Amino acid sequence: MTKKKQSQKKISVYLGSGLIFLIAFSWFWYSSKNDIYQSQLKTINGKLSTELVKKMSGGTKKSYSWHFSLENQPAPFVIKSNAYSIFDAELFIQNESIGSELSVQVDRTNQTEPLDIVTLASKNQNYITLTRMNKKRATNHRISYLFLAIGIILIVAGFRDK
Repeated sequence: MTKKKQSQKKISVYLGSGLIFLIAFSWFWYSSKNDIYQSQLKTINGKLSTELVKKMSGGTKKSYSWHFSLENQPAPFVIKSNAYSIFDAELFIQNESIGSELSVQVDRTNQTEPLDIVTLASKNQNYITLTRMNKKRATNHRISYLFLAIGIILIVAGFRDK
């Protein structure tokens, strides 16, 4: 390969990588931008009918979640993603047992099983609150700026080498 072709290939890699990072920024920005509002949630009250079970999924990049069921509710519930990171499972296991009264809130429009928990509370403890969920989502929103910065740096480097 000649030096000119190598240089053009390097520029293409910089520009292509920069565009990928800008697309990633856009995806992160729009997927975590909006707060969750009370009007978007459906409240389900019931008694805990199964123990809290930790499950793992995924191949090389593992993800964890907590699963449980409520009496008279056909769909199981799952605590994952943002809710997982703010949920204190040890406190829940310490305070709650089979038969404990729980109140969960799920997205009104999501009917896939298991149901993703947005908020979780018992009579004495709020384990996952809407305020904490929205703060966690805002933190994820800030991480998207890293992708923006890297994308701009790569594009500038690509044009600089031209």
